[in-house]
Amino acid sequence: MAGQRRLVSGAQAGIAALVRGIAREEGRYAVRANVIGTGVIDAGITQAGLESGDVPQNFVDGAIQSTPLGRLGEADDIAEAVLFLASQRAKFITGQVLNVDANAQGIYWINRGARLLKYVQKRCPMLCKIPPSV
Repeated sequence: MAGQRRLVSGAQAGIAALVRGIAREEGRYAVRANVIGTGVIDAGITQAGLESGDVPQNFVDGAIQSTPLGRLGEADDIAEAVLFLASQRAKFITGQVLNVDANAQGIYWINRGARLLKYVQKRCPMLCKIPPSV
């Protein structure tokens, strides 16, 4: 388990460095690059893992106990952070890691494609102005 944590930490640092590099290089074109760091989310892979037995219940219980808020994250928690970073309210934020993990310092989460973008578009189409073709 400790070896896995080191591998994940290395990957996290690599992603953060990549995002900072993209922000530095592409900022001149008004491109902003940020990443969301998530804790354990009560959806998707966690639920599928619980149902299949690949994720033990004690892992989820431990995740809940390790957060000051005493709960798992929800998809809406992450979507709200994405909405903020995509909005004009974050127009001077680039090259950053926004941790949405209830202070649990979870794994970094990268946009998983069209499903999230469609969700974000539905939630706030005027704020985000994400092209429908994405």
